[in-house]
Amino acid sequence: LHVRSRRQRQMCIRDRIYVGASAGIELFSYKFIAPEIKLSYFAGSDLDEFYNLDISTGLSNGWFLNRSMKSSVLTFSPKLVYGNKEFRLVVIPEYNIANIKAKGVFSEIEKNAITKLAEVKDYYWSASIGIEGYGWSESTRIGFYINYSALDAGKALNQLDFEAQGFSKPNYNTKTLGATLRLLYHFKTGRKK
Repeated sequence: LHVRSRRQRQMCIRDRIYVGASAGIELFSYKFIAPEIKLSYFAGSDLDEFYNLDISTGLSNGWFLNRSMKSSVLTFSPKLVYGNKEFRLVVIPEYNIANIKAKGVFSEIEKNAITKLAEVKDYYWSASIGIEGYGWSESTRIGFYINYSALDAGKALNQLDFEAQGFSKPNYNTKTLGATLRLLYHFKTGRKK
């Protein structure tokens, strides 16, 4: 909360959220290689809100700008595994094909909203390294990975131009370093040999 004068108050709120979910299949496992195909979905938003209240008159005005993205990603990976049956080190280089859609909505109190759209196809590499071990049954495996994702939703979000509404050109870059927890289920009975 910022106070400009005794008669006027302004408040600016900024929220950013970015989430994703994936499902895939390990095609086969032979010695040190276990290729995978995965489909992922990511969504995120960046909301700017500004309110201006004139205390003496009780009148307020404000605006908000919501930029959001949705992305579906198809991934091909030659997962490399090192270790024994109980516990193994995993290296996962991934080639990704992404369709990224971005939407921006600018709105002022008592005025019509302005909506802008952008869509981009992107091809990029990502990588993960982690460990896998048996889960609570012979058919399950649990993995924990540190991963670098080169998914850059900024390629679409940066096309949403609201300079005429007083915003500078955006500079989004959503490449990230993160952690992933995976649950793997083997449809074969018994442990892999």
